[in-house]
Amino acid sequence: MDNVATGVLVESNVVEVHVDGASAGITVQGDGNPEYRVCADQACSMVRLDWGSTAAVLQASGYVQLRLFSSPLGSAAHTATVMAGNVATDWTVSTGVAVTFLGFAATAADSPFTFPDQSLGTPVPGRLIAVMVHTSTNGNTAISGVTVGGVSGVKVISVHENQGAGAPTALFIVDAPLVSGADVVVQTSGSVGLRCAVGIWSLQGLQSSAPVDTATYDGPDPGALNVDVPAGGVVLGALTKNSSMGATATWSGPEPQYGGVINEGTGTLYSGAHAFLAQSQTGYVVTTAGGPSGTNRSVVASFR
Repeated sequence: MDNVATGVLVESNVVEVHVDGASAGITVQGDGNPEYRVCADQACSMVRLDWGSTAAVLQASGYVQLRLFSSPLGSAAHTATVMAGNVATDWTVSTGVAVTFLGFAATAADSPFTFPDQSLGTPVPGRLIAVMVHTSTNGNTAISGVTVGGVSGVKVISVHENQGAGAPTALFIVDAPLVSGADVVVQTSGSVGLRCAVGIWSLQGLQSSAPVDTATYDGPDPGALNVDVPAGGVVLGALTKNSSMGATATWSGPEPQYGGVINEGTGTLYSGAHAFLAQSQTGYVVTTAGGPSGTNRSVVASFR
């Protein structure tokens, strides 16, 4: 079984097992605390032996189902081996991308914007840090860079940069796998950035740091964006909306993880969301909105 979420309980298909002779022993071992159960029929409407991992004796042919917890790591496998009589069968469960929302912060200081001592979770080889940047500016502004613990990130998608006053928004990917806590710094160029907020994620088990697909929206509510997502992939999204004091962000598609208002007179709404997709989807729809006034600036990116 491939591309499942990390750290979840997964059940196998129900498989018929034939016992040669009067009885046969059954055992299970492996990763992820595997267990088995024995049923009288393939639908398991009648359970002969309920979930457990203790060795037992099968008195007759029946149906066997396994379950285990998937790996907490992305793109990793857990394997259980069930032995029925003299026949050993392996069942392997592989995970997709491990996505973890780490936190968000906002500041009223001038550029460069520094968000000190951000918790980045447990260091894991191969992990990447995703930083979603929301700004509120009074003129042509570009989000020129992001560093995490001094490590520079790569901008993978942005909207409304150098297009006048408003709310430039961007996503950066930073290769800082072994950093557990660090300052996050955002650099802007052009007009002075008035306010800034960031949302931070951990992405582990990516096959590539480059996005599979991206989309942007710059216009009135609602913002509608579409991206292709491979099996086991993740979607990250951000909404920034100026002139939205007192408004609340709404999403369809990914689950919102944070939100707030940068208070600078009119107020700029910001919010971020993510989703994990076990099955591939072409044209995964993301809809964003943030109140009756202001302009919606949204970005979405998919990864695998």
